[in-house]
Amino acid sequence: MLFIPGYVIRSLSKYACAILFILFPPFCKAQLVDGLLFKHLDQESGLSDSNIKALHTDREGFLWIGTENGLNRFDGTNCITYKKYGPTFDNYPGSYITHIIEDRNGDLIIGSQQNLVRYDKKHETFSRYTFKGKPAFSYNHYTFPFHIDQDNKLWVYIAGNVYTYDRTSRNLRYFTTYSNGYIFTPLPMFKRLDWFVSRGVKGIYFSKTSDVQEKNFKEFFTGQGSAKAVTANVQDAYLASDSAFWLACEHGLIELNPKNGVYKSYNSFNGRTNIVATAVKKYPNKPWLIVGTSREGLLFFDLRSKAFFAQQKHNPVDPHSLSGNNIRKLHIDDRDHLFVAVEGKGLDFGNLHQVVFPSLPPPLKPEKAFGITSMLRCASGEILCGTRNNGLIRYSKNMDTVLSNLIPNTEIRRLSHLSQAGIIVEMADGNTWLYHDNTARLTPLKLQTDGALPVQFQINQFIRINGHSYAATGEGLAELQPGKEHLTFTINKQFNRTLDWPNIQQIIPISPDSLLVQTYYTALYLYTFKNNRFFKVREICRTPYAINQSTRVKNVIYLATTQGLFKVDATKPAEPVRLLEHNANGLVYFKGAIWTAGNSGLFKYEISNQKVVHFNRRDGLKNISFAPQTLLLLQGKLMAIGGENGINLFNPETITPYQHAVQPKIVELMVNDVRYRDAGNPLLCEKIVLAASQSTLSIAFSTMDYIAPEKRHIRYRMIGYDKSMISHFGNGLIRYPNMPAGNYRFELIDVISGKKNTLIVQILGPFWQRWWFIGVVIGVLVLLSALLLWIYLKWINRLQSSQLRKMINFQKSDRKRIADELHDDLGLKLSSLKHYLIAGDINKMIEGGMLRSLATEYIDGAMDVLRNTLTNLNPKTLDQEGLILALEDLFASISRSPLLKIHFDHGSFSNALLSTQEYALYRVCQELLNNTLKHAGARNIYLSIVTFPNSTVLLYEDDGKGFKYEMVKRGYGLYNIEAYVKAIRANLDIQSVNGKGMAVTIIVEHKNKKR
Repeated sequence: MLFIPGYVIRSLSKYACAILFILFPPFCKAQLVDGLLFKHLDQESGLSDSNIKALHTDREGFLWIGTENGLNRFDGTNCITYKKYGPTFDNYPGSYITHIIEDRNGDLIIGSQQNLVRYDKKHETFSRYTFKGKPAFSYNHYTFPFHIDQDNKLWVYIAGNVYTYDRTSRNLRYFTTYSNGYIFTPLPMFKRLDWFVSRGVKGIYFSKTSDVQEKNFKEFFTGQGSAKAVTANVQDAYLASDSAFWLACEHGLIELNPKNGVYKSYNSFNGRTNIVATAVKKYPNKPWLIVGTSREGLLFFDLRSKAFFAQQKHNPVDPHSLSGNNIRKLHIDDRDHLFVAVEGKGLDFGNLHQVVFPSLPPPLKPEKAFGITSMLRCASGEILCGTRNNGLIRYSKNMDTVLSNLIPNTEIRRLSHLSQAGIIVEMADGNTWLYHDNTARLTPLKLQTDGALPVQFQINQFIRINGHSYAATGEGLAELQPGKEHLTFTINKQFNRTLDWPNIQQIIPISPDSLLVQTYYTALYLYTFKNNRFFKVREICRTPYAINQSTRVKNVIYLATTQGLFKVDATKPAEPVRLLEHNANGLVYFKGAIWTAGNSGLFKYEISNQKVVHFNRRDGLKNISFAPQTLLLLQGKLMAIGGENGINLFNPETITPYQHAVQPKIVELMVNDVRYRDAGNPLLCEKIVLAASQSTLSIAFSTMDYIAPEKRHIRYRMIGYDKSMISHFGNGLIRYPNMPAGNYRFELIDVISGKKNTLIVQILGPFWQRWWFIGVVIGVLVLLSALLLWIYLKWINRLQSSQLRKMINFQKSDRKRIADELHDDLGLKLSSLKHYLIAGDINKMIEGGMLRSLATEYIDGAMDVLRNTLTNLNPKTLDQEGLILALEDLFASISRSPLLKIHFDHGSFSNALLSTQEYALYRVCQELLNNTLKHAGARNIYLSIVTFPNSTVLLYEDDGKGFKYEMVKRGYGLYNIEAYVKAIRANLDIQSVNGKGMAVTIIVEHKNKKR
């Protein structure tokens, strides 16, 4: 039997592939479809019913499943049911779903035995179609939508007839009655439909859309017409062209040419005849058909050789096989996922490209388990395989041919090299055989000891060192002396005495005269070998694991152990360094990579960059747990690995895990742990705006992976909340509690494909933090500020006007006072002098000296008046001598009156005031004296000026009549006092009570002195 692996075919050129296909078609094709791995969806997993009638994959990647009891949406993990439960669900489709199609907007059109319904994906709502002029069609009528043409008109079967439906006008246009409610079309949606095929009660009808009179339709297998009056119950159809129909029916797979009525039936495979076909689909990018049957599971049909060539059936011991053999419907999406509806079982699904490891067909009895226990390459290059129950199988060098089967129906425990031409075959029943490579024969081999070994002892390894054969046993190192029909074990006592515990697990030569020795789960030692004797050098380290196999690459020894893959420097042996953590029991080096197998699949470790690639059952491996020494490098570029379910043969240079691109989807939004419906369908939602009270957001997402969703690597981040990307595997639910107000962006990324899903999240703050409120507040503040500014300016204007009026009045009063003083005093004296001069005798007055005396008196008086007036206007003493002397001059002119006495205390004053401050205090004292003289009737005035470190205090008191400060009319004097005090930014306090005089306190704060 010749075997050609699928990966070899894929790596060859087009012409080489064609030649191989012609020479060996069965093997070429079998490897490409062998080992499809299926997962299962049933009612226990959430499916509403196990009898599936319709399958459709929407543009988001969700699978919609129509059953006899409801509509379902499936994402590879979770199944959601949409079903009528009562009058409130009146717009839902009927329970029995007939067909599902998708319109240009991504909304679904769903036919059922009860109504025709549109599913609005954006709002997640259902609505019944209504028909103008035919209101009864909206209820309790079987519908089957099957096409939307280029004019956006819906082609639909309703209640026994085919119609076209205009959604805008809601008009139905009758087309034909030749249909039994199931229609097949040859082209995708939104194209011009020229013809279609309808299923009848028996057979099919071929109708052209231009045949509005229904005169040119054709019928086949209805019991009439040119198809030899054969009847057929057609279940499914693949319309390759208008001259090639492939029909699935009780006669198998029928090829029909509708132009001439010629047909042919294919219904036998692998000795099975009268196969009933139930479903048919074109295999993507291959000249094959996938055919569902009623009892034979899936069959694969070659359109070129016109023959079935492979089969996929239910295997009760394989959980990844079909769940049953009665196939009812097939569906393949644009990512080449195959969905298989199995009668009474539910849905099986897998990917047509998932299996990257071609498998070797069972050589003898396919119906029996093909467990591999050991694999070994002989000196001749042939491959020996020990099996669980098929004995020893001998393969050719590349395992493309089975050469013989030795000791069948037995279990082989282990195969080990004894010599160049001999291989020890250990049986599970305790017997041992010797395989002779040169004759390909087995002879019984008796194991015997020198008496130092027990009758039953454990053999861990056979090894040849410098031409001598040894065995690592549980009792220590034993030398081997092979005979014709026996093998003698002699304990090496000299070697065993060097070990604390002589249970030897593995011996690893590292040079012609040195080797590593590991005792079982204990320690690793370095030994030398000279003159056929072993010498212990040192203990390298403790090893709490068992070494199962080793290989050397340059100066590095790689170890497959029960705790993973390790490496040791062969030139300077030290404690092994772990590279991979898994139970490894076999390893092979090939072109820069270490391949290691164990109980969790197959690993590839690339030495140059330490990259690790993990393969397991989902990649098509027959096993994920392998026996020791079942990983083997064949001649050429092939590698074989065997386990309980058979052998995989592959090219290690080209094999890579199947990776398909998906885009994760947000499937649910919850706000404050309650489903959020205001944003519509989370799948289509791009932005949500939440109030401040809606600050806890939960996001559920799906990986949209139908193969291994739990292993799909997803990264997500809420930008503005999360500091960095967060890794996650599989579907997830993320909860963000008590998010502060702000703008966020949630990103959901598939690591393999890089495809991203984004959601904008805006959480509004309390109303006092929102822009509109801030804008209103700012506007109010601006208006209020403008109003206050206007009021202030008006007040300033009025104040300035008032001050100007007071200043004018003050100037007027001051000028009047000066005029009065000049008139009353200076004018009077000058007038009197004039009268004396006019009335008197000038000559006598001159001679008598009276004129001189009188003129001198009156002129001196006038000059005193003029001097006092000028002093009041601008006291020179203040500028020249300072405040104290200026006040003393002021008081001196007043103290001449016997009725008023002034007491001036300035002993504690130091000159720490500015000139403007001294001038203001001088004017205040003038006003106070003037008020006392005019209004108080006081007999004493007390003035004190005291200087403190930070201020100067002026205290003015009189013992006059006093007044009520709050009630007094504010004249020019009091106004001037307040103006002067305010001008120097001093503090003024006036205290007065009727009958008790007045007290005025002025406090001037010190500043830098500027003269």
